[in-house]
Amino acid sequence: MTDALSQLGYRMTPQRMMIVASIESAENHISAEDIFRQVVAKYHNVNVSTVYRTLELLEKLGLVTKTEMGVGHIVYHPLEKGHHHHLIAVNAATLSIWMNPCSLR
Repeated sequence: MTDALSQLGYRMTPQRMMIVASIESAENHISAEDIFRQVVAKYHNVNVSTVYRTLELLEKLGLVTKTEMGVGHIVYHPLEKGHHHHLIAVNAATLSIWMNPCSLR
C-alpha cells in the first residue's frame, strides 16, 4: 500500500505509514478504533481523525475495503489479501468469513 500511495503522489507521513502497517499486519479485519490504539501507542501526537481520513483515502483509491458488520461496527481489510464473503449471525453476534467464492455457488 505504501508503494501505491507514493506512486500516486501521496506523502508518506509517519502517521500514514503506521496506519498502513496496522492494516497490513492485521490477521483479520481491523476497525479504525483498533488502528488508532495501535498508532497512538507509538506516536502520541496522532489524532483519530487522521486515521479516519487515511482510511477514507485508502478506500477511495481501492486499496482497502470497508465492511459494516452490523450495528455501526465498521472494519477494514486490504484488497491485496483477497476477496471473500461475510456471513453475520445477528442473534449470535458471530462472524464467519468464506475465502473461497466458489463455495457459494
